[in-house]
Amino acid sequence: MIFPTFDQIMREAANFVYLPICQDYSCTDQKKACDSLGMSNWLYTELIDYTSRIISYNSPYFLGTKFYCVQYLINNNWIDLPYSDYNFDSRFVPTGIRNNLCVENGN
Repeated sequence: MIFPTFDQIMREAANFVYLPICQDYSCTDQKKACDSLGMSNWLYTELIDYTSRIISYNSPYFLGTKFYCVQYLINNNWIDLPYSDYNFDSRFVPTGIRNNLCVENGN
């Protein structure tokens, strides 16, 4: 079995449509549409060769709304995936200011 590269995974995900209908892997994978939780679940599942985690946080720009993103471990530092480098829809790109940061999942 051949696994996709990091670049292939990110390019595929960058084409997903922002639509808050899917939040789990199977729905997101089938419809190629999701919100930040669906995107994070999809990326986390696809990035099996990387030490990664899903984080959640509240943004000061959208009160009461929880956002999710994926980070991966590089040189003992947790780094956000390079969403902007792959031209993801801006609603998937993590904000710089994060309140109530929580680790949701990790591999």
